[in-house]
Amino acid sequence: MADNEKRVLHANIAMFGGDVMIHDEFPEYQGNVLSPLSRGGASITINVNLPNPSDVDSAIARAAEAGATVILVPDDMFWGARYGQLRDPFGHVWAFNAPKQTS
Repeated sequence: MADNEKRVLHANIAMFGGDVMIHDEFPEYQGNVLSPLSRGGASITINVNLPNPSDVDSAIARAAEAGATVILVPDDMFWGARYGQLRDPFGHVWAFNAPKQTS
């Protein structure tokens, strides 16, 4: 927790078989790390490659239940993958991708 006990200084999140370190923005330190909401939109898409098409649907459903906005409902894409996108409550855009299973 940061000194004001309202923002996260750093946190590790276990996901997709590894850890991701995140933190809130601290504009008072003149840093260049601002949230997409402060910048007026996301500058990148965080793409998560998953092993199974059903994992894409599950990940997006869980995120939506937690407050994310679905941008692109999971669907089978022309490039041979199951794919969908969402925007998390902080403004970050996430994409989930898995190879389509063939019969």
